Order: sequence, then structure tokens, then C-alpha cells
Amino acid sequence: MSDLNVRFLNKGEYERWDSIVAALPSASIFDESKWLAAVADVMGCDIRIAGVFEKDRLIGGVPLNISNKFGMPTATGSPLTPTNSCIAEPSGTIYASRATNYLLKITDAVGRFLQSNYDYAVVTNHPFISDIRSFNWLGWSTQVLYTYHIDLAKADFSALTPKIRKIIRKAEKSGVIIERSDDFSVAHDLLAMTFRRKGVSLPLSSWPLSQICLRCADNAVLFVAKTHDGKAIAFNIWIVDFKRRVAYALFSGFDYAYQDTEATSLRKWRCIEYFKSNGFAILDLVGAENKSIADFKAGFEGDLVPYYQVSKASMRYRILNQLSRLKPFRLFLR
Repeated sequence: MSDLNVRFLNKGEYERWDSIVAALPSASIFDESKWLAAVADVMGCDIRIAGVFEKDRLIGGVPLNISNKFGMPTATGSPLTPTNSCIAEPSGTIYASRATNYLLKITDAVGRFLQSNYDYAVVTNHPFISDIRSFNWLGWSTQVLYTYHIDLAKADFSALTPKIRKIIRKAEKSGVIIERSDDFSVAHDLLAMTFRRKGVSLPLSSWPLSQICLRCADNAVLFVAKTHDGKAIAFNIWIVDFKRRVAYALFSGFDYAYQDTEATSLRKWRCIEYFKSNGFAILDLVGAENKSIADFKAGFEGDLVPYYQVSKASMRYRILNQLSRLKPFRLFLR
């Protein structure tokens, strides 16, 4: 279908990539080379941008984390990054059908490049990229993911349910205060508590968490909830996209011993108030797959927004991936 070519960009071409990203309302800060370079350096991973070219002109692409699993090459999303979406330069046409075909050509080129060079590939598109038919036609698997977007222009305490308003007032009466902070070690301690409680491995240590926030200091905002005597009991880290006036939830956590204070709900509402008062348009709560987390996020009256993740695995990758999930002794059963 495609007469385009795909190759990885060199660093000298990143300025052109960033200019395409900056012009797109459908892109995000997570597509910018500054963010990708910071994550690659701090997390020690190989993040590259596969560029789609029409002759010698860069017209789109996709950021990828290149690694190996089971001795096979893989191309997936980057750590700490909710999406590694396909990016397409505007087609410049006034005709909807031509614009659609233009996007399909670019996504087709991306899909063919990835399935030809990698045994496993994953692309998680922005909510704005809803046309994933090129991947479907190439036989990729599709998963629908969800997030909540809070329209800050409409955010109002009176619009919350009576239950949520009561919970927030309870937190206020208990003496909980919410404040901005630069102490990311506090956030990591609370994050570690949260992951231990869930029985899940912590995705990063204190050093990389603080370093990624320092590298992107202008775009990282930390809120901490404290008791009346100053003990930190909950936090939120947001990555802010000033160009598009969107704030993305990166990490959050709390000390379960203080669950009855309802600090998490007050923390979330104070964040909404802060970003609304500072001229932001959307709060992206990032992720609504887990039922209990989704129920909590839904309480703030955001819009449920679907987005699409596509993946392709070779036969040998699928076989080894299945075998890796078996108990060692089961491999010897007859």
C-alpha cells in the first residue's frame, strides 16, 4: 500500500521531528525529543524515533523503546510514558478522504517496518488517533485502553456527587493540607508503600524518579498531602504540557495507615483547582483499567476516553512467551 520509507532518525533530525510534534494538537509532551532523551538517559534504555519519509521529507513516525527479549528484537513503549503514538504531519488537504488516506499510508508504513524488523512491537496511540485500520489490515492485535479527561473549564465543586463532596469536606476537617513540593524522595517513599501494598514490583528507585523530574523540572509538578502536624501521607506527580494546556498524572500514592483521612480525594480536588486556576484545559488522569482505580477517578466527573494499543508478535516470540509463564517443573511433564 505504501510508497514511503521508514528509518530511525539521527539526532540532527530531531529538530524537524519536534517541529512536527509542536504543530499537532493530537501530539503530547511525551512525543518530544527532550522527554524521550531524559527517559532514555535516566532509565538506561534505548529510545529511538522511527521516522516515516516521503522521498527525503520527514512526514511522521513513532517513538520506540528498542530492546531484546528471549534473544529477539522488540520495539515497545518507553518507561514512564503513557503513549508512543504514531505521529503524522498534517496532510494539508481540505478533503477528509485524502486526509484519511494520508494517515493510513503513514500508519501502514510504520506497521510494515515494525513487523519486518521486530519479533514483538507495541504502539499505544493517543486518543486522537482512532483510525488504526492499517494495523488491523496487517493482522495486528488491538486492545482498547481508557483514561479520564477532566474538562477544567467545567470543573466545579458543586458538580461533584454528594458522596465525593462529603469525602473532601471530611479531609479538610481532619486537618489535611495539600501543598506543592520539590522533595521527590518523599514521593518515592509513598510510592514504595503503595506498590508493596499491591504486591507489585516498584518500577523505579528514588534516584531515577528524582532525576527524571529534575531533567524536566519545568514540566514536573509535585503535590503532597500532609497531616496537620506535617507528616506526608499522599502525593501526585504531574507532567504538564504547556503548549496544549494539558496535565498528565505520572505517579500517585498514599500511606494506607491514613486512609481514613480521605487525603487522596482532597489531593485530587486541590490539583484540579490548581490547574484550572493556572489556565490549563484538560487534566488527563492516565489509566482506568483497574476497577477500583477507575471508580476513584470517575468520582471527579471526567469524561471516559478510549485509546488504542496495537501489537504484533512473531510465532517464535509467542511460543517462548507462553513457555516463560510456565512453572519450571511443568516443562518436564509428559
